[in-house]
Amino acid sequence: METKNQSIYIRIPKTASSAILHALRPHIKKSMRAREMKNYPNEKIYHPQYVLVSRVIDRIATEVDISKYFTFAFVRNPYDRAVSSWKFGDYHADWNCDFTEFCKTLKTIETNPKETFFWGGFPKSLFSNYSRRQIAGLINHSCDQYPLIFGKNASVNFVGRFENLQQDFDTLCDKVGIKRQKLPHKNKTKHKHYTEYYDDETRQIIAEKYAKDIEYFGYEFGE
Repeated sequence: METKNQSIYIRIPKTASSAILHALRPHIKKSMRAREMKNYPNEKIYHPQYVLVSRVIDRIATEVDISKYFTFAFVRNPYDRAVSSWKFGDYHADWNCDFTEFCKTLKTIETNPKETFFWGGFPKSLFSNYSRRQIAGLINHSCDQYPLIFGKNASVNFVGRFENLQQDFDTLCDKVGIKRQKLPHKNKTKHKHYTEYYDDETRQIIAEKYAKDIEYFGYEFGE
């Protein structure tokens, strides 16, 4: 068991984050910026809605003493996550593109670390044929995972994996001192195994774009 009695959830899109957040809701007052956490001193778990394109954990550490908290996040195989992002966006934001076009679009995104990647602040020069909502959704669900949870001055204490979701969530519950529970299915996209959507070109695009995630977390194509 961890000795720290308060935790911070660093939410990464398309890693079962909706299901995890739903399960944790009884222990969270609300989403907030890190600096607002002091207003809710009795909460067991915080979910700072402070998500920027790079160095999230470092930015949170500038506003709170991160060493006092148990921090955690979940990650996912980038090849699988890309397919899920494409399917989710096509349904919710009407991207109306095939997977090859989606990957080529990902390849051209150059995100600005000063820009938020939720519903505002994306680079205005991106993709004139996409709506603002489409672009924001694309950036939101396609961010790199590694920079959000490992920074120069801080890093998360526990990283669960989408591939071992229930098992790792049970471990997390033990660490933060809450009752284990079965995760619900939230925002799940329906699609075939992710490998069936790739060809050599799209596989290379994802390998290059998410090289750091693939290397650090030890992911491979087809596992």
